[in-house]
Amino acid sequence: MISEELTLFADWSILCSCPEMIDEIRAGEISLKLRRLLLDGNSLLNFVNKKFKVKVEFPIQSFLAIEMGNGVKIYGLGDLNIGNRTLQNRAAKLVRLEKYLKHVILEINDEKLTVKDVINLVANQLGGVHFDAIKAQKVVKFDPRSPLNSLALRRAVVKIAKVVCIGLKELATRCSPFPSYDDFIGHYDAGHKGVIGFDRDHWMEVEYREPVQCNSITATAVLELGLQEIPEAVFLSMQNQDAEVFKLSFTPIGDAILDVRWAENNARIVWEDKKRVRPIGKNIFVCVLMKRIGNRVKLGLEINGIKMTKIIEAAAHDVKLTRSVIGADISGGNGASFRLKELCLLKGADDLCLDAIKKYSIYRYNLR
Repeated sequence: MISEELTLFADWSILCSCPEMIDEIRAGEISLKLRRLLLDGNSLLNFVNKKFKVKVEFPIQSFLAIEMGNGVKIYGLGDLNIGNRTLQNRAAKLVRLEKYLKHVILEINDEKLTVKDVINLVANQLGGVHFDAIKAQKVVKFDPRSPLNSLALRRAVVKIAKVVCIGLKELATRCSPFPSYDDFIGHYDAGHKGVIGFDRDHWMEVEYREPVQCNSITATAVLELGLQEIPEAVFLSMQNQDAEVFKLSFTPIGDAILDVRWAENNARIVWEDKKRVRPIGKNIFVCVLMKRIGNRVKLGLEINGIKMTKIIEAAAHDVKLTRSVIGADISGGNGASFRLKELCLLKGADDLCLDAIKKYSIYRYNLR
């Protein structure tokens, strides 16, 4: 069961990754999340904020408008920098939720629609949500599905999503399942930059500015496996100056192989798929855990909730990581095909944090 706090953070993350152009199905999905966050009886925003008591305000720019032709206008399309979650236009003013929901954002044939109107209309009329379709049909006099009107509604939903991302940033940060910045080795969220697709000619290497010393490592990822040509294709490798500390590989039938060279004795864990990861094209959640306990190293490998653990009984020490490599073996080749959605590398192995990250990933990426 995912908590309300994790739900808010995950929904906020999805809104922040919303592209400029979306189809009707995606618009319906986004508007449903907006409705749950802002509108429903005891909205997620109000419920969660009873605990944190953050002052939540939303930027509006009523005087700005873009003419789309045939009597269609969208208001407030200011210079919103979603990457930094800041509002560049100094003339914008900040308002509380009640006033923001009444803010007129769209005009179609002299009919003005507020933020609340747009969220409800799109949730009902576009994308197949239809939880109150009869009522929604009485809201407006125009056809929401005509090409121009549909485009205007979808653009308005994107505008609302961006503003809500700015308004909820502080509250969402309080709800994050991720640890403090100091515990991160690296974090990649494909939502803002697009999913990275890897094949045998594409891999990525990240050199750290300074060596990262740690006595435990946690790596979590959401990815989609594809076809594979070689017996063991590397997904992720973390290395020191001399060699790999560990690498995670997949076989053509979906088995996962964790090779660890942390202690004097090397170790290997083979996670047998048994038709749980495949078929191809299914998102999976992967977690690699390594923790030094005295002169031993505890290893863990989890895929979609199925866990394996092992203890290396050998002399162990802290490691100094210098780089990470995604989608390549030692020679730079790669026989795998996968799409990376999110990757989190941590200097730690806290069970509560891992459980929260897993629940967040399951919810955000619809893992089953």
